Amino acid sequence: MIKQPIISRKALTVTGDSRTMTLGDEVKRIEQPARLDIKKENWKPTIR
Repeated sequence: MIKQPIISRKALTVTGDSRTMTLGDEVKRIEQPARLDIKKENWKPTIR
């Protein structure tokens, strides 16, 4: 079973320099990449 990555988000309300201004930017960072869990006892069925 593949475990989902853990992603954090941080909202930046105003960014820029003396000539430009950007509103509502968002930074996303992958805290932990997706990974394969090889232990069968941890597997759970997914119904979609």
